[in-house]
Amino acid sequence: MKKPKILKKITGKPIFTNRVIAMLALVLLALIISLFFDKTLFSALFSVRISSITSFFVVLTDARVLITVMYVIPCVYMLKDKRRNYIPFILGSLAISFAFSHLLKLGIERIRPFLTLDVSPILFEQTFSFPSNHATVAFAAIPILYFLFKQVKYLFLAFAILLAYSRIYLGVHYLSDVLAGVLLGLLIGYFMWYFKDQKVNDYSKEVKRQVLHAIWGSLTVLLLFLNYINVVHIVMIIIVGLILSYIATKRKVIIINWFLENFDRRSAIPGVGAITFFVGILVSIILFSRPVTVVSPIALASIMVLTLGDSAATFFGIRFGKRKNPLNKKKTVEGTLAGMIFGFLGAMLFVPWYIALPGAVIAMLVEAIEGEAFKFSDNIAVPLVAGVVMGLILRVF
Repeated sequence: MKKPKILKKITGKPIFTNRVIAMLALVLLALIISLFFDKTLFSALFSVRISSITSFFVVLTDARVLITVMYVIPCVYMLKDKRRNYIPFILGSLAISFAFSHLLKLGIERIRPFLTLDVSPILFEQTFSFPSNHATVAFAAIPILYFLFKQVKYLFLAFAILLAYSRIYLGVHYLSDVLAGVLLGLLIGYFMWYFKDQKVNDYSKEVKRQVLHAIWGSLTVLLLFLNYINVVHIVMIIIVGLILSYIATKRKVIIINWFLENFDRRSAIPGVGAITFFVGILVSIILFSRPVTVVSPIALASIMVLTLGDSAATFFGIRFGKRKNPLNKKKTVEGTLAGMIFGFLGAMLFVPWYIALPGAVIAMLVEAIEGEAFKFSDNIAVPLVAGVVMGLILRVF
């Protein structure tokens, strides 16, 4: 299977030009420096107050304004011409940036500056501080908007910069929080811009499928953790998935057909991977949560092993795999190790490391032999094994 070059040329230029690399490096350098002077910089930036500007920033920082300006309005314009094909990728940037910035907040647990410094913020936020979710979501749209809306690209950039600064001005973020969000958002945006031009073949489809797998899982875990959805919603998603799968076998529907062509594996049952993915989530909640209406840390951790571990194993195995896994010749040692590492990091967001590590390692070993030793969907096997192992260790300790 031929692998496309990472630095594929798009619109005559490589995706990661020297200018882009230099820009990302400068943001990273600024982020590192700001970590040493956060409190001083925050005090200096927060001390400047003008009532009219304050009112403007309060409106600007509203999440609804952000989504409307950076995502809804561009998508409406894209619907009018051939750019409509880019809509899934800009919405993908929104979903990934929202999910991963919140998951990083849960993992890092940095306290908001107004709670650690003697200041009175204009706005109060209840979540953690690092990275800035607003900055991440805003800048995740910039790479795609920059290429698609050349006449107004600087207006979008100016909006994103003002929005990012407003988070410091209003007292809810340090400068490093915002810069981390800018860096993360840009990386996500360029990542999506790269994938939008990949030709639909078995390799690119599998990579896209695993990216979508990671997005779905991370977003689902976040919504479960925040109690925005529960086990009932997961059951409804599975039922809707089965209905759409049945419809796809009978007739072609534009949206469903586009999804299957770009992401789904060849199978007698359309969308079976997505359906079993949510079945795996449902099994984790039912088995490891008491009551099932309150999702336990073990259930969330096991879903993260499936979400990040399984995706990383496939992606790194395809892209960098050199050594065949002795347990399964269809898989690679590099892929299995990557799955263990990413599964461990994901699980550690919800359980201690000494519980997350064996759960991720054993679950990914099972994923490595799945298909050779026994036939069973890894979407169900991975979270099931991870949850059982972590649950047993939790009982011991």
